[in-house]
Amino acid sequence: MMADRRPLFELHILPMFRALDAIHMLRLPPAKRVDLASYDDLKNKHQDVLDFLNAASPMPPKSHGGPWPKEWIDLFTRWKTTGFGRLIKPAGSNFDLALTGPDRFTLSCDVLLPDGSASAWFSIIQATADAQVYEIVLEQPDGNPPAPTTITIEERLRGPLTTNEVVVLDSAGRHALGIPTS
Repeated sequence: MMADRRPLFELHILPMFRALDAIHMLRLPPAKRVDLASYDDLKNKHQDVLDFLNAASPMPPKSHGGPWPKEWIDLFTRWKTTGFGRLIKPAGSNFDLALTGPDRFTLSCDVLLPDGSASAWFSIIQATADAQVYEIVLEQPDGNPPAPTTITIEERLRGPLTTNEVVVLDSAGRHALGIPTS
């Protein structure tokens, strides 16, 4: 049997909340208000949200798609017991967007990992006809001694790309890469 993966805010917790849930929680009185899209707010008010989920009349109500399945509540609880994990936005270097075939591209950069058990990847945050925006994210498992290592991460893109550039966000800022033609 596979061990339970440590829940991470961006990958496992945030997607459980719908826009409707966020709107409802922001309409509560200030003492109970929770910004479900805010890591810090959700971490600080974790017990309040858990109380809403486990109430005799749980939130969200059945009339609005609720209540949550027990597995989701267990995952939300495990997020706390495993230390409120979240992804890290590291710095990249040696950014490149290479044409690798007709309408095929490879986006790459180097990322310094804190140790060999960490992993990093490109996460697409906007894909429209006029914008391709990625961010670099890093998952750091707990309890590993520092042993920094640099890896190259890649993302394959299929075209034709209709933008003038591909943008990568990292902890150092915004990196715009022009679309190669040859």
